[in-house]
Amino acid sequence: MDDQFLVTIPEFVIQEAKEKCFEIEVKTQKQFELEKRAYLQVEKQKLNDEFEQKIKKEEMEQKIKRSSAINKARLGKMEARNKAMKKIFSMAQYHIYTKINQDQGYYKNILKKLMLQGLIQLFEKQVRIRCLQKDSKIIESILPEVIKEFKQIVKTELETDMNLDLKIDENVYLKERKLDDHSKLSVDQYNLESEALPKNQEDTTCFGGVVLSNIEGNIICKNTLDGRIDMVYQESLPDIRQILFPRN
Repeated sequence: MDDQFLVTIPEFVIQEAKEKCFEIEVKTQKQFELEKRAYLQVEKQKLNDEFEQKIKKEEMEQKIKRSSAINKARLGKMEARNKAMKKIFSMAQYHIYTKINQDQGYYKNILKKLMLQGLIQLFEKQVRIRCLQKDSKIIESILPEVIKEFKQIVKTELETDMNLDLKIDENVYLKERKLDDHSKLSVDQYNLESEALPKNQEDTTCFGGVVLSNIEGNIICKNTLDGRIDMVYQESLPDIRQILFPRN
């Protein structure tokens, strides 16, 4: 009996050990599966996050591209409109430029009106006229008429007499600006930098008109054709836009 007991003990221990080993193996496998699942879940989430980030990045890039394309188209449209309006301004100047060079009587009448407007604004007894040197003879020829009409205006409006010393300033002439015909240029061909006729702030360069000043030269009235046309153009911009680009 004792010998049989001694024989069965090792078998029991072995069986117990086998069961323990199996249990450990099962637990290890389960733990492995859990860790593998957790690892795969983490990696899967990483891939999903990376994919979402790529999608978001691509969507953002597409939005930026669309926005850039829209802005580019809008700027192109604005530039085309600006060119069209500047071309109208250029053509208006060229029309007057051609007219005054072809019709001296027409230009005389314009110069007379520009001088009278300037004299009324200055309202000085001694006034000097700056003009293009080529216009000096025309202006000289109409000075008596301008002086007479100015005196009549003062007499009628203020019921008083006013002497006027009106002369051309022969020391300083305005610089002449030649104009080109841009009417045959298409809007695409029109270059704002080189073709547009810029506004001359100082009015020392012009294609016609006058600049009047008091004898001291510290009160000035600029009545060049460039300045007058620009003023009319600026005032007419809303109407020009509405005619060229009507809103629905």
